[in-house]
Amino acid sequence: MPAKRAYLYYLGILSFVIFAFRRISLLTHTLIWDARDICFPWRYFLGTCVHEHQLPLWNPYLFSGYPFFADPQGGAFYVPAMLLSLPFGYPLAMLGIEFTATVVLAGIGMYKLVRSFEVGPGGALIGALSFSACGFFVSNAEHLTWIVSAGWLVWALWSYRMMLETKLYGYAVLTAIFLWMIFTGGYPAFLFIVAYLFFFSSVAYAAPERWRHMLTLVKANLVIVLCFLALSAQSVFYFVQSSQYISRGAGVTLAKANAGAFTPQCLISFFLPFLTVGDASIWQTDISMANSYIGIVVLLFLLIAVFTLRDRRYIKLPIVAAFFLLVSFGAALPLRGWLFRFVPLMNLFRMPSLFRLYSIIGFIVLACVSLQAFLTEREKYRRHFVIVLLLLLVGFGSLLVFEIAKHGIHYHSFRYFQDPVGYVKSARFSDRAILQGTLQLLVLTVLLSLALYKRGHYLTYSSILALVVVDLLAATELNTFATITNGDMRTAIEAKIEAQPRGFPLPDLSVPLLSNRDANNDALSPLWGNLGVFKKVVSPDGYNPFMLKSCDSLSESIIRDSVWSNPVAYFGYKLAKLENGAPIGKHTVAVDDLNYQKLNGRLSSSAAGDSVWATKFEPGDVHLSTRTSGTSILVLQQTDYPGWHVRIDGEHVDHFKSSYANISVLLPAGRHEIEYEFKPRHFMVLATISFSSLIALLAGLVMFRRRLFHQAVQQQ
Repeated sequence: MPAKRAYLYYLGILSFVIFAFRRISLLTHTLIWDARDICFPWRYFLGTCVHEHQLPLWNPYLFSGYPFFADPQGGAFYVPAMLLSLPFGYPLAMLGIEFTATVVLAGIGMYKLVRSFEVGPGGALIGALSFSACGFFVSNAEHLTWIVSAGWLVWALWSYRMMLETKLYGYAVLTAIFLWMIFTGGYPAFLFIVAYLFFFSSVAYAAPERWRHMLTLVKANLVIVLCFLALSAQSVFYFVQSSQYISRGAGVTLAKANAGAFTPQCLISFFLPFLTVGDASIWQTDISMANSYIGIVVLLFLLIAVFTLRDRRYIKLPIVAAFFLLVSFGAALPLRGWLFRFVPLMNLFRMPSLFRLYSIIGFIVLACVSLQAFLTEREKYRRHFVIVLLLLLVGFGSLLVFEIAKHGIHYHSFRYFQDPVGYVKSARFSDRAILQGTLQLLVLTVLLSLALYKRGHYLTYSSILALVVVDLLAATELNTFATITNGDMRTAIEAKIEAQPRGFPLPDLSVPLLSNRDANNDALSPLWGNLGVFKKVVSPDGYNPFMLKSCDSLSESIIRDSVWSNPVAYFGYKLAKLENGAPIGKHTVAVDDLNYQKLNGRLSSSAAGDSVWATKFEPGDVHLSTRTSGTSILVLQQTDYPGWHVRIDGEHVDHFKSSYANISVLLPAGRHEIEYEFKPRHFMVLATISFSSLIALLAGLVMFRRRLFHQAVQQQ
């Protein structure tokens, strides 16, 4: 297909996504829950660093400081987020822009993936729209890292499939780049899963060819691995390094691994996704995990695939998709437990519902292949199509009759169109069933009419596409104020953020850390989490799965409030042993037994003239000036982590950890300049490798495009 025509389809995907998610894409509302209160503060900090020309290595504002660059979900090395931050930093509006752009990216990627299965452009466009507005993007809109993962995953699947089909190394390089995007900007679990999927796909492709192309496939996979490791040099190194310092480094328990499943009862979302936005006791999972809708029209073609697909090439697709769907059930079946126990890396993450993304992708591809077969031989399969369609109509009709007979039709059932936010919060199960059931009946009735009128002459790509658009827009609209936004206006929240300090101001060393906790939300409501990055104050808490063990130990200890009653930097004049597990005074420093023996008896009493003030407080670069009349311990309430270096008056000095987490040094009497620098080992070397690899690979793809891709079948 000519490239210009393909761009028209891409434009159609863009237009559909903008309209379907218009409250986010047009920047009137904000994303809900985790996207706004957890992911956005991370992006905001990254944007501030980029705008202020700082490396985003250390976040000093959350959890008394933590290695931002080592957090796999922080996005410190995610290039798209950096590029979005270049002009103005990362304001709240940029969150909606990134979400919209990622969903559009996902739709175009699905278009190309479906086309690679020899489906025409019309069928591929239907698949792209179905994926763009599927239950994953609608219900998991709050999980930005999941959205990023899904956006790049379909591209990785497409490029890997093309590599298997063509045996060309250009697609191997593209695959490595897409996997790198998932690793640096997404949720690591998706990368672990797709790595296994690629391995078994290579085995499956090589086996029928009797090892003829095995060597080529091995080389191509080796290219993927080497390119990925080169691109991710610093990310992989510090991700592995951090595993020994974080609370979840050794993995999660099986009970936690099964939390957030796509429970079997959530299968109803394939038909009526609006039901899952309420009555959590029925679904027994989080609202964001309960939706797998792909469109009732697309689902219909999936159901008739058993009749339309006779090609043995596609036999593996429904099996793999069904396997991932069963794994997503979590504790309802033993599959997730088996993966947890016997498959490496499968014990590092929660939320089995994430497996359903692979099912959704497989089901959409299968439905589009089925659609292609149906329209190619419409008369042959029309009877099967009508029978399945009638069964769906009977099912929805029976549901409506039952709900109306039991609960009746109330004006409340259709109040959504007057007050969508209030309706979503108050609607009963029967209200939601009647509303969406009616819409599904209308769509299916039109589809039946097209199938019966003139023997389905008007059942074409265009008419089916129109029904798919109406169906998906209606389903997305109904769920918008449940899982995408809660109705908060962006401009009102952004104005509160704009009123906060800019850049990296000096901290007020008279304010105790306890005053900076998220609970003291005096000016940023409805924002509630990770507020320190907006206020530019060091907070002892935050919300992030990436929790350092040392910070965790302090937050759970009996000395916590005594330590946090001090400001960011303070003097310690007395010692206590951590092993005692007893409360301590405000200016008492708790240390391990070895440091207690070294320091005991060396400290002076406090004096009225002792003072400390900050002259610089930037991420990973803190300068303090002190004046003391005696020897004391200077405590900086930033978490001690490998990479911190301390100098007093320009001379490097050894520092030690106090109160489980804080960076501390023995400070002699007099006036001194203390510099704290966070400089991770090998960072510049690894960063150079990553950056150089990206430039080299992109340049190579451009310069040697013909050589790398010339044998491929064009599926643009």
